[in-house]
Amino acid sequence: MKTNVLSIFVSMLLLTNIFCIFGCSSGGGGDTDNQSPTAAITSPANNSDYIYGEIVSFISTGTDAEDGDLPESAFVWSSNHDGIIQSGQKSFSTSSLSVGTHTVTLTVTNSAGATGTATRTIIVNSSSSGDIITNSLGMTFVKINPGTFMMGSPEDEPDRDSQEIRHQVTLTKGYYLQTTEVTQGQWKAVMGSKLSYSYFTSCGDNCPAEMVSWNDAQEFITAMNRQGEGTYRLPTEAEWEYAARAGTTTPFFFGNCLSTSQANYDGRYPLSGCPPGEYRGRTLPVGSFASNAWGLYDMHGNVEELCSDWYEYGSYSSSAVTDPTGPLIADGRVNRGGSWIDDAQICRSAHRSIVTPVSRYFYTGFRLARTL
Repeated sequence: MKTNVLSIFVSMLLLTNIFCIFGCSSGGGGDTDNQSPTAAITSPANNSDYIYGEIVSFISTGTDAEDGDLPESAFVWSSNHDGIIQSGQKSFSTSSLSVGTHTVTLTVTNSAGATGTATRTIIVNSSSSGDIITNSLGMTFVKINPGTFMMGSPEDEPDRDSQEIRHQVTLTKGYYLQTTEVTQGQWKAVMGSKLSYSYFTSCGDNCPAEMVSWNDAQEFITAMNRQGEGTYRLPTEAEWEYAARAGTTTPFFFGNCLSTSQANYDGRYPLSGCPPGEYRGRTLPVGSFASNAWGLYDMHGNVEELCSDWYEYGSYSSSAVTDPTGPLIADGRVNRGGSWIDDAQICRSAHRSIVTPVSRYFYTGFRLARTL
């Protein structure tokens, strides 16, 4: 009996192998497409340059050996600076990208869940209609044209402060503003020695100068103006916010939330209703993140930035003003922009901080304005 059973089993096994000559499935059933789909970006060319807001479409294809041409729902576009920027379409416009150099990635997904990618590097330049100048020290300035904007924050902005009364401001004169914060290397080049009080000395020459008081900044500006390459100063508070907003009305230039891939701040404490991020616990080299639409870097975070105005509680008015310069005298000077140690609330475009003229903090620095 055992011999007959064994004979039957062997015969069945042989028949199975014969049938497999004509094709057997090695899997457990279902979709047999184990290959990744192919993504391709056909336009524009790599390293193309565009102006912020310019409408130039990216054209792409996505194909799969089993599915053929993939539907639009399979397409997702993302940027190393801006995250996911478009999904469900085979093309997108550069108007959705912030200023800076972007590695744009197209990801396509087939019905089996396998993915394929393609990339393009493009450069989105500032839409500021003015000039960009660089002095002999390598400091770059962008021209900020005159304009009118709403300064302060609306009453429904999350985590706003009572000192941010919203009012219309008109700036009748253009000015140049430094694209980055003054660096440790620039301080050393102008003053002849590195900052004696700097906390982050190991960060390098391209990191922002910090532990700088308002009076220290004035000494630096005096030394700059002796060089005969123009007239430098601190920006007014209104000039600073106008430039930081770059035409926006949201809490941050980047929108209603600020991520730690957009700025260096304490991401453990985001704005109300926004997702948390990382806390780096130090300054970073200037220009580590994408700029705003006017080509200005680190207007949110890294170091707080000194302004020329005195800070006086209740000094904001709800009525329209032109070319404001702040009160004649008060107890402290205005600090703007937030820093590496601050939560998102302090990094908002409208937030106002106060610092005495002699105080030095490891989160305070500055950027220069230059008279046209």
